Amino acid sequence: KVTEGTRTIHTHCGDKLRAAADAGIPFIGAYVVVRTPGNNNHGSVSAQVNFAIDELDKQYPAWRDHPGFFWQVDLEKWSYDAVSQNHGVEMCRLLRERTDRATILYAPRWAYGNSIGGNDPLWNSHYVSGSGNYKSLYPGSNYPGWDRMSGRTPAILQYSSKATIGGQQNCDANAYRGTEADFAALIGAASVDEGEMLTVNDIWNTDGVVEAPSASPSHPDNGGTNSHWTAANVIRSTNDHARKLL
Repeated sequence: KVTEGTRTIHTHCGDKLRAAADAGIPFIGAYVVVRTPGNNNHGSVSAQVNFAIDELDKQYPAWRDHPGFFWQVDLEKWSYDAVSQNHGVEMCRLLRERTDRATILYAPRWAYGNSIGGNDPLWNSHYVSGSGNYKSLYPGSNYPGWDRMSGRTPAILQYSSKATIGGQQNCDANAYRGTEADFAALIGAASVDEGEMLTVNDIWNTDGVVEAPSASPSHPDNGGTNSHWTAANVIRSTNDHARKLL
């Protein structure tokens, strides 16, 4: 998470994006929480978009050059701010227009039903019971969380908030049904250097712990240390909905 409305900044977002990129994770993203304009003195949706872009430029300006960067807009209904679906759709549109990067809209069915307009890819949440390893918790492709909503099938499903990824417990776990190439197409990502980027199978076949690449022309600061990064730590603070790519 990078910002919420026009009043909240998450100062570790840039560090987590940098760590993810250095670890060779091919797709990285920042999420922005949209708030109702005027609620708790938050500015307009347009101002919230500018606030997010400006803050990410300060923390991690390299996002503009990363081929696999995308935005996630976090649209929710809280007891203190039941944000309208229209504000989420508007934020997605403005982020696309101002950054030329794709957006995915987190707008769960339990909050918004089939009321989401636009055509942004949707990120649904529908939790399984229990806790444990993120792979063992995944309920499969026929799980109701994948059912169509607002005229489209969710692109990503958040299926748990009590998953273990690497050594970290109580993580949000998410699934994407498709290949790495499919996800790249979803976000309009440019091709990546397969020699330096981890494949989704590389990540899936671990318990969520990946190694940073050794020094290379695009990662000169690694110095051959090949330090370990925990995927949960790399992703969670950047995007609380930590991704599990199948």
